Order: sequence, then structure tokens, then C-alpha cells
Amino acid sequence: VAIKTSSDSLTKEAEESLIFNAAEVELNAREDLNFLAALSIPEVYESPFPAFYLGLWSYMTKAAWDTSRKVYQLAIGLPRGHAKTTWVKLYILFLILFTDRSYILVIGSNTTRAEAIIADIEAMLDSWNIQTVFGNWRAGITKNRQDEKIFHFRNRTIILAAAGQGTAVRGANRNFKRPDVIILDDAQTSKGADSIS
Repeated sequence: VAIKTSSDSLTKEAEESLIFNAAEVELNAREDLNFLAALSIPEVYESPFPAFYLGLWSYMTKAAWDTSRKVYQLAIGLPRGHAKTTWVKLYILFLILFTDRSYILVIGSNTTRAEAIIADIEAMLDSWNIQTVFGNWRAGITKNRQDEKIFHFRNRTIILAAAGQGTAVRGANRNFKRPDVIILDDAQTSKGADSIS
């Protein structure tokens, strides 16, 4: 497969060097956060993730593959501008591409913020590189709304849903499934964070 990069000024020789075996690309994307980032968002990815994020990635990918009924709960608190949301988007992409997780619920401080995350996941799935290596996820869409995508991809039906903090997500159930991954990204507003109650 031919992989596209963010560089518009590649020579013909350099372009030819960007042809890879699809199975190798898939394996590297599965095993390496930086490779997945460069593959899925080459126009955004500028430098490797630091060791903290790589360690967190290792922990979270192992949790995603765990077939026991153990419940993993993790909270990450870092200042603004440290790529937390970008990391979360890449993690959701990883879940879709490489695990059997089938109902991913994204909760933001409001539904619009959660929908924005879903829209970026959609853009990554639509990217040239991802579609070239993994196929066209849109071929299996059965529901395509801003707040909910349901599609058959990678041998399973996937539900990707967005909700706002304070909405009724308890008991969420779609297609006889409950969320097997819940992501809360900036689920608290600044006003809520400043409140003493």
C-alpha cells in the first residue's frame, strides 16, 4: 500500500519509498502509538508522544484486550495543551481497529463537545491511509448521525455514541448492547470545576 504523509514536497523517489506491505503497516499501527498517530493524522502528528503517554498506552491497550470481566477505571489529569484529547481520539481509533469492543460511549461536558470527538474519529476512519490499510468503514453504516454512528466493520457491529455530562446515560442500551467502553473527556465545564458545591 502507498502511505501518504503530511509533506507536499516529496520527490518521486521519496514517494516510492513510502510503499509498504499492508500487513506490516497494520501490525505497526497496532503495536506503536506513534506509528498509529503518524498513519491516521499525519497533518496533525508533529513529534513522538513522551514516555508517560507511551506507558499509559501500553496499560490501556492491554486493558482493551483483557477478556476477563475486570472493570478498568482510569483518570488522567494534565494541563491544557498536552494532547489529552488527541490521545483519547487515537485510543478510540485503536479500539475500533484492533479490539472486539463494540459499543464506545463518549461523554463530554455537553453533547456538542462529545460529537466533535466522534467527528474527528470519523475523519480518521475516512483518511486515505486508514481506508487503504483497513478498508472503507462507511460501506457498513446503518446509522449515521452526529451523536451516534452504527456500522459493521472489522467483523463486528460497532456503536460509537456521544452524550453530554448530565444527560441520561445510565442504562444506555443500543442493539441489545450496553457500552463496553465509556470515555469521559473534559466532562466537567470550567464553571462546574470552579463551583464549591
